[in-house]
Amino acid sequence: MSEIASWAWKNRDEIVRSLRGIWEWIRGTDKATPTPGILIFGPGGSGKTTLSKILSEPIDWLADPPGLYTESISTERVKLTDAPNVEIVVPPGQSFRRDATWPSLQADLVAGKYRGVIVVVSHGLASIPLDSYKDHKLYEGSVPKFLEAMRQEERADELDVLKRLLPSFQLAKGKLWLLTVVVKQDLWWPEKDDVERHYRDGPYRDLLTAETARLSPSTFRHEMVFASLAISNFRTAKNELLVPNAKGYDQLEQARSLRKLFETLDALRKWETGS
Repeated sequence: MSEIASWAWKNRDEIVRSLRGIWEWIRGTDKATPTPGILIFGPGGSGKTTLSKILSEPIDWLADPPGLYTESISTERVKLTDAPNVEIVVPPGQSFRRDATWPSLQADLVAGKYRGVIVVVSHGLASIPLDSYKDHKLYEGSVPKFLEAMRQEERADELDVLKRLLPSFQLAKGKLWLLTVVVKQDLWWPEKDDVERHYRDGPYRDLLTAETARLSPSTFRHEMVFASLAISNFRTAKNELLVPNAKGYDQLEQARSLRKLFETLDALRKWETGS
């Protein structure tokens, strides 16, 4: 039995219990009354759809293989089969699609129709919606320079996403939680310290803190998790390898990161419900 299989087997009851509590919380107990859903925002290609599947259905996250990136052009609404009144809503993340899809959802957020927001970011490693990196506007003949420029541009876009959402957090009625999930840990693992510093102590945290400092901790709570939703090399649609999986990052590390994600969601559940 592999190390990860052994770990999963030994902790099976704990994993199942944690996930069951999260799924029951998301679904609600009164099927006749609509339960506030969850909004998942983030740049295009960051991993929002993958996360929505993990939260909406009991998939085998230890074995389910990742698929190729498919660009979303409209808002995805994941209705839970056993609780159709509950939705996990994922609007498209491309900057040119935000004006058409985000304002109405933000208005509903302010009105209290959603219990929480998840912002998915990847430290500039969002999937590329092009056949080849050579088709990208930032490519000028050097792959390392292209990756550096692309990641810098995408990290700036992550801050733009947060800036756009902050006014909604300030105006929201009732309790609201925000969870930042920094994904693709299996790719940026060698930069772990720098990546975590960027979000915990750098521009991301500075922006969030400056705009939410006046909010009461009894009505607004933010948490942050670093994770890998699926171990996969960073490739284009033409199978061009841009960033390989980090050496030393295995399924056990991924499982640990997902466990932390579930534990954080469970903490938010307890904070929201006062249990």
